[in-house]
Amino acid sequence: MLWNISDVLMGVMAIINIPVILILSNTAMKALKDYERQLKMGMNPVFKSKDIGMKEKLDCWK
Repeated sequence: MLWNISDVLMGVMAIINIPVILILSNTAMKALKDYERQLKMGMNPVFKSKDIGMKEKLDCWK
C-alpha cells in the first residue's frame, strides 16, 4: 500500500516538474553558452543576467 502511494506521488511530481524543466531549458542553455564563451575567451566566468537576455534584476545571483 505504501509503495503504491509513493508511486502515485512520484508521478504527480514528474507531471509538475517536466513542464517547468521545459520552460527553463531555454534560459539554462543561454547561461551555459555564455559560460562556455567566457571560458573560451580566457575569462573567469561571471554570471550577468543581461548577457543572456534576462531583464529582471537578480540580486541573489551577484
